[in-house]
Amino acid sequence: SSFEMSATHHRPTTTAAPQTTTTAASRFDDSDHRGLLASSSGVLASEEVGDVEIIKDSSQQASFFGATVNLFKAFVGAGILALPNAFMKGGVVTSSILLLVISVTAYHCIVTLLKCVAAMRDRAGHNVPTQSPRDDYHATVRTDEDSSSDGETETDDMFKDSRRRISLGAVGYAAYGVTGRRVSNFSLCATQLGACVAYTSFFAENFHVVFPAVSRVSWVVIASIILCFATQVRHIKYVAPVSLVGVIVFFVSLFVFWIAGFSDYCCVPSDEVSLVDWGGLGFVFGSLAFAMEGVALVLPIQSSMRDKSKFPRVVQVSIVLVTVCYLVFAVSGYMFFGPDTDSVITINTHGSVGVALQLSLSIVLLSTYVVQIFPVILLIESTLHGSPWMPHDFITDTITGTYRKQLKSHVRTSVRLALVLLTGLVAGGMHNFGTIVSITGSLTTSMLAFILPQAFYLKLCAPPLGVTGMFSRSMIRFAALPVTIIVFGLIASVIGLYFSVAG
Repeated sequence: SSFEMSATHHRPTTTAAPQTTTTAASRFDDSDHRGLLASSSGVLASEEVGDVEIIKDSSQQASFFGATVNLFKAFVGAGILALPNAFMKGGVVTSSILLLVISVTAYHCIVTLLKCVAAMRDRAGHNVPTQSPRDDYHATVRTDEDSSSDGETETDDMFKDSRRRISLGAVGYAAYGVTGRRVSNFSLCATQLGACVAYTSFFAENFHVVFPAVSRVSWVVIASIILCFATQVRHIKYVAPVSLVGVIVFFVSLFVFWIAGFSDYCCVPSDEVSLVDWGGLGFVFGSLAFAMEGVALVLPIQSSMRDKSKFPRVVQVSIVLVTVCYLVFAVSGYMFFGPDTDSVITINTHGSVGVALQLSLSIVLLSTYVVQIFPVILLIESTLHGSPWMPHDFITDTITGTYRKQLKSHVRTSVRLALVLLTGLVAGGMHNFGTIVSITGSLTTSMLAFILPQAFYLKLCAPPLGVTGMFSRSMIRFAALPVTIIVFGLIASVIGLYFSVAG
């Protein structure tokens, strides 16, 4: 789990010469970061301009294969590790059916999200609604005048410039204004923080098993101390090499786990395998929803494609691969350990291979923490940056020669320390990795992946009321499926949250 980011914004000042207006595009979104990690068709490079990140396409943007790899990796993350335990609680048959339902629903939500972007193009003449960088860390940075010398805003060119990528927050703004953007941002940030809590818990539980003399809470404290220093990194590009190694180690560890499971643990007697358990489906829904958080990266990955007309096919292939990967890993992991399947699946492994898996995956997820929390940090800093009562430093931009306002260093440090402390406290109080994953999925990721895309679709793609009428047959036909998905998402979220907390 990763997301879109923006940098602080430049403010021109008056000097001896007449005041001039400079406009900079400051974008560094998660798709670009993920492109840095795993684009097989070409690396998306970032060029730093002062405190501004401008994305350059170093090789004509991503190919079909590169976009498929990026989208697949956007979905497959730490959530997969909680699925065997979820399938144990929900039964193999019922959980598999729910996985298929959620996968089809996620695909439909992605398609409707793409339709929303097309509707935005049609309605605005290839312009997107103007956004304030204070309210949305997805926004393109603008000057005080919010316009360039020819009278066009930075967002007027967003669809024409492949370096500037539209986000879920921009779609939310187009649909429901500032409220839509803020709900989108809140869902993204809450999902990110939930993932950070899960990673800290996973690290602590595994290290406690390997080193039982040190308590789980002590490992949470140790992890938090390490993260207090790691999160002081000011630019995401500095952690990209570590993340690249982490991605490779993560998938290699999954493969080793699968091979070791078949050779050393497979399989429990069939009478120990639960096939149907309707009571556990709420918990399963939360875990599967958490695993579908890659929906948030669909728009940036589409923007990075060389031939965007092929993106629907990319989505189809990726969703099929993700579904198969989840199904195989969840069912086989449950078959390996049966009713003893732990929420942290690596704890079930033993010997030198088990220890290696526990330590490697724990360190990988802890290193991913910095990438996961970075969007939240930037959103808070962006909000504080626009607050007149916050202390600022005024420094000279070495590129443009103008002054710009930046939050004082101790404010930025305090934001990072506070977030690490928050996630550490929650991880220390919640003792089950699977429960954290399910609660996060039920509370926030289901909103992000299922509910918001349908709500935006109802607003942006609805036929004009003057033509059809509110309760006409065509309007009812248009709204039936989106409303059904929204209701399903809300009910499933409540049920999933209840069973996750009760468990």
